[in-house]
Amino acid sequence: MQYNRGGMPTVYLSSYTYYVGLFQFDLDVIPVPPGATLSSVNSATLRLYQTTGEAATVNIRRMTEGWVEGSSPGGFGGILDGANCYARTGGQDAFVEDLTQTEHNGVDVWYFDGVDNLAVDPVSGAPGHYIARHNNTTGQMRGWDIVNRKLSPASDLDELAAGGGDYWYDDGNDRVYLASGTHGVRWYRSDDLWADSVWDGTQTRGPRDNSHDSVVYQGQKLGPNEWMELDITGIVEDWLLGGEENYGVVLWSTYAARGNIASSEAPMWDPVNNVWQGHDDFDIANAIQPQPELILDLDFTMPIPEPAGLSLLGMALLGLKRKRRS
Repeated sequence: MQYNRGGMPTVYLSSYTYYVGLFQFDLDVIPVPPGATLSSVNSATLRLYQTTGEAATVNIRRMTEGWVEGSSPGGFGGILDGANCYARTGGQDAFVEDLTQTEHNGVDVWYFDGVDNLAVDPVSGAPGHYIARHNNTTGQMRGWDIVNRKLSPASDLDELAAGGGDYWYDDGNDRVYLASGTHGVRWYRSDDLWADSVWDGTQTRGPRDNSHDSVVYQGQKLGPNEWMELDITGIVEDWLLGGEENYGVVLWSTYAARGNIASSEAPMWDPVNNVWQGHDDFDIANAIQPQPELILDLDFTMPIPEPAGLSLLGMALLGLKRKRRS
């Protein structure tokens, strides 16, 4: 998801440490013959339509933890309410108007309530939460904010008032105190994040290493206005026969060969005029439906009736024939 703008008509792919795409299909809707058991996955093809960009190798891995799709229709400052390039759930916001001003040791501080489970991990001692400053526009948090805008904790309220940190978490009252009331904040539990995600020296980008399987499948982007067919048979076998949870797949391509892939929100696409349905130049005669597809070739095993059941079935058939003759 490009900054997890899940409402966009395309997913932007680039290198793994830049933009990635997350795709997931509901496998519970697979029609299974009554009494049958799935015996083999002969093939599983992920079919994606590329609207822009160059040909390139696409890398695919099976996701091993959950994520939430966002709902933003796009725009650089769009609301990021799902799994984006650094967080699965987008965290929770406290805006300036949510802050209550008070005084401690003669110094103004601000606080907001309703925060729980942000204490230090009692087992490892590692921080169990992250708090980052943002402006007061809903949802304007991007991949670099978790690094460059991360607030530093104080050990207690006295230290905060003395300028020894940006915030203090009062876990007894589920309250966060802030040293400044001029900006809102966004806070995360550690399990909200793609924490310790890929680090390129300046920003954290992409799901962290342990959020996906180490096995890499590869396919090819063919260029603009082309369908690509990616073989993910092994991944689907893991889901349907191997007992692995279906969290979808993550895709990325080489940095120099960026490109847009039609998402599940994509309307009809006119590849001749390169416009979406609703555009003035849109021509329905050229239009295609470019949404992602998962094409499966499956085998099922039918149960073998017991001998007694066969005998009863034969008697029922004979009776049916006799009835028809009368």
